[in-house]
Amino acid sequence: LYNPSCTLQLRCITPCSHCFAVASIPAVGHLGNQAAWPLKSKSAMLLAAVTRQQGPETFAALLPQLITSAAEGPMQAEISCMVMQFVSEDITQFEERGGEWKRSYLSALLASVETVLPFVVQLLQVSVRGLLAQM
Repeated sequence: LYNPSCTLQLRCITPCSHCFAVASIPAVGHLGNQAAWPLKSKSAMLLAAVTRQQGPETFAALLPQLITSAAEGPMQAEISCMVMQFVSEDITQFEERGGEWKRSYLSALLASVETVLPFVVQLLQVSVRGLLAQM
């Protein structure tokens, strides 16, 4: 799914692109079962790429929005989790920039662990309760 060579084309992303990408999460999430995997994954990849390009401050600002969006339903939760996964993968595996920029982004990712882990545990609990209720 991920093509690191495509990230080189994202250097011209503007803050307006970031607003558009953030706005796409609820729109894709509200498609329900009609949303195909490519649409969900590409939306998540776009938001992750824009977030990575804009820097660690953007990630820190986006994280509460992702968590809030995830509470709206399973589709939004799935997309929010994919965005978080893609951002962390981009930074740890594919990012070519190094030095202070990468160090500050890794610090932002590490600082988000206190927020992300309880969020993931809560999603798992809701999912398991839903499965148990169906039995």
